Amino acid sequence: MSRDIAMTIARNRLNELRTRSFAELSQLTGSTLAEEVKGPDGKDYQIEVDFIWDNPKEKKSILVLASVDGGGVSSLRPALASFAMGADGSFLAGAPTA
Repeated sequence: MSRDIAMTIARNRLNELRTRSFAELSQLTGSTLAEEVKGPDGKDYQIEVDFIWDNPKEKKSILVLASVDGGGVSSLRPALASFAMGADGSFLAGAPTA
């Protein structure tokens, strides 16, 4: 697995999700989207995206976390990228970014 390709896959998926509204993302909280994608190197990569309330009681921000690996041993240390969105649709300062 190429970590650079895995990180690019994670960032590309997060960039797609950044276009969604807070309301759309909030409907996905508590779920995980998982799929296999073909990398530009011809290898298969597994991507999982988790949608988590930053504070489940307040529900004012959502953390979106993508992890990508090439299966096998690489699943022990996947490439990670994330972003956090506030209820007003803004991306939160100090939050991890892709």
